[in-house]
Amino acid sequence: MSAPRASVVLATYNQPRLLDLSLLGYWRQTTRDFEIVVADDGSSEETAAVVAAHARRAPVPVRHVWQPHRGFRKAAAVNRAVLHSRGNQLVVSDGDCVPSRSFVAEHLAAARPNAFVVGGYVRLSEADSSGVTRELVLAGGHERLPYLRERAALHWTHLKSLAYIALGARRRPRLLGLNFSLERASFVAVNGFDQTFRNSAKDDSDLRNRLLLAGMRPVSLWHRARVVHLYHPPHAERRLWREAGDYYRRESVTVAAPSGLRELALELEGRRLTGT
Repeated sequence: MSAPRASVVLATYNQPRLLDLSLLGYWRQTTRDFEIVVADDGSSEETAAVVAAHARRAPVPVRHVWQPHRGFRKAAAVNRAVLHSRGNQLVVSDGDCVPSRSFVAEHLAAARPNAFVVGGYVRLSEADSSGVTRELVLAGGHERLPYLRERAALHWTHLKSLAYIALGARRRPRLLGLNFSLERASFVAVNGFDQTFRNSAKDDSDLRNRLLLAGMRPVSLWHRARVVHLYHPPHAERRLWREAGDYYRRESVTVAAPSGLRELALELEGRRLTGT
């Protein structure tokens, strides 16, 4: 079987209902030239059952890549999923986000060498999120939930992003782990996510900084390629590393993550060879 053009990587941890809704959003995409790889940071069997159900019925291939849970390690989970993916274009999002119908197609249309694409999101309240059902997603009803104010905010962020790009602004535009894409070669060139970011949420901004340092050009799709972020309580482990801000602002930032894709690949190969 030939490789799909894109691999959609969805990060998740013990949110089976939200993951189910997110995966349903990919059933209705305008393109089928992609696979889905679920990057699981150690969820329980309930999440595995959700992924297995979609793998049996979804119109595109769905794979489950699981790692043991040892704190908030989203960076490592996504890196591991990328190692198990096949597409040339990596589209990264979260399992608590439901995509618009043209989400994957928009990212593919904007794809280009030596570039990364940033997209936008609309955050739903707890009340609005509770009303998002499987039937609503399959009918595309979630795409009508962003109201005029939220849509205007997305366009405003897009315009600011265009200005930042034109000016070559440092540490801009905004890149969020719930909506961005880039070529596999670009991700490999910066050694993927920096797995030093454990129990912290600065890994996506750090990736952006290193992509810029490598000479990659940002492309903004904040106004078009968007996802709806469903409410859930904050991850209790996400803010445990209190020195994360100091590490993020370090002076010695290099293009390649000091602990990233290559190190993980070597670790996994070593475990395979030793049977551990």
